[in-house]
Amino acid sequence: MIYSIFPMPQYEEWLQTQTEKSRLQIEKRLDKVKEGYFGHIRDLDDGLIELKFNDGRRIYYTIIPVNNVILLLGGGKNGQNSDIKKAKNIIEKAKDKAKKRGGLTS
Repeated sequence: MIYSIFPMPQYEEWLQTQTEKSRLQIEKRLDKVKEGYFGHIRDLDDGLIELKFNDGRRIYYTIIPVNNVILLLGGGKNGQNSDIKKAKNIIEKAKDKAKKRGGLTS
């Protein structure tokens, strides 16, 4: 299964704070995600999923039909609780915006 990836501005901001080596590792991992191999993940609820790296890095994302991965936010293990709240907030704001435009019915 092939996935398309769409980064949110918050994710892009976080990515720019990463070292070049880290960005290359993230890019390599996201290439695998595009092919349908997500690796170590955790379902957090409300459609939020955590892509976990061995060094403690996290990328929070959601999947919307059809096979679109929305990169919401990145972070580390130490700020995980705060990052999860921020990512859930991003999802809710996006849903509200889509409803106002008539894009979501539920």
